[in-house]
Amino acid sequence: MSDNTPPNTISDEDIQDFHIFPFIGLTLFTFYLAYTAEDGRAFKAMEKDFQSQRFILLLVVVAISAYAGLKNENIRGRRATQHALLAFIVAYFAHLDMPFASYFLIFVVIYYSHGWM
Repeated sequence: MSDNTPPNTISDEDIQDFHIFPFIGLTLFTFYLAYTAEDGRAFKAMEKDFQSQRFILLLVVVAISAYAGLKNENIRGRRATQHALLAFIVAYFAHLDMPFASYFLIFVVIYYSHGWM
């Protein structure tokens, strides 16, 4: 970082250095926990969601807009997309009634992000 760079600015190297594997691993582990939960409510809710054409369509819209937002040259656009993705995942975990998963997901993302967030 040069002396002229504001302290909240992240570089392209920081974004590229984000380690996506812990993020994906924790997310998959959380879904595994939802699948193996005693009452199975979370997994049943996921099944119901993924059988809904509306949910799939909105998920595709989120994925496309996230891809476009992360490829955006504007740093504010990328940062807004990153935060929106985390908010979406946190909201989905809340929908599945798994609030502690959100805490651990945010912890892992912030710990491994190296400036991504």
